[in-house]
Amino acid sequence: MTTIAAISDIYISELLTEFENLGGVIDFKFYKVSGLKDKEAHLLTASKTLQDLTNDNEEYIELVSRKTGFKIDTFFKIESKQLSINDGVPITPNMFMGEHFNLAENKPIIRGQRLFNEFFNYDEEETETNVISMNRFKNLNTGLYAKQGYTDAFLNPPHHFGGECSNFEIGKFFLKFNNYIFGKLNKIVIYSWDTNCSNYFEAGQEWWGSYFWTIYNPEKDWYIGIAASTTD
Repeated sequence: MTTIAAISDIYISELLTEFENLGGVIDFKFYKVSGLKDKEAHLLTASKTLQDLTNDNEEYIELVSRKTGFKIDTFFKIESKQLSINDGVPITPNMFMGEHFNLAENKPIIRGQRLFNEFFNYDEEETETNVISMNRFKNLNTGLYAKQGYTDAFLNPPHHFGGECSNFEIGKFFLKFNNYIFGKLNKIVIYSWDTNCSNYFEAGQEWWGSYFWTIYNPEKDWYIGIAASTTD
């Protein structure tokens, strides 16, 4: 029998709360899947993630409607189409993490706090000699900003991430967060999904980016749905 169930984990809840308090905008869903393997399990995870995002949205609308008196029909509602097995493609950990992560050295690359338009390894000083070049220009063919991957989506939402934390503290949190949910990055299995499957992803298509991944962590036997789409 095929089943998928949300994982209840206190430490995940604590990490997600800290992430949100720092300004993070990614949605994470964690599941245990039985009766399916490989891409079929990823498809079920992706479909369940969309369903749970829709449920979250409806609960939020109902809460705000009760508090404000506005009709439910006036709020944005998530609408999604049914995913197919061909809507997802496998990608490598390097493609998933993106150029804002040095996979060989396990280091996130973070926007400077003093030199705001430059990027640095999280554990190095902000000096001109330590600047790391990042390609953040528009795609000349589409006119859109290039998608930068998970690390950029995590660390660079449209509004400031990190509060009063130093870049070193932000980088340490990033590593702690991902070490717990992913384990060893070279072991995880990743699928990237077509973001045309839902209007949830429309906001990010304006410029910031829209992302939809499913991850299998074999160390913990977790399937993780990751979705992100926002604008300023």
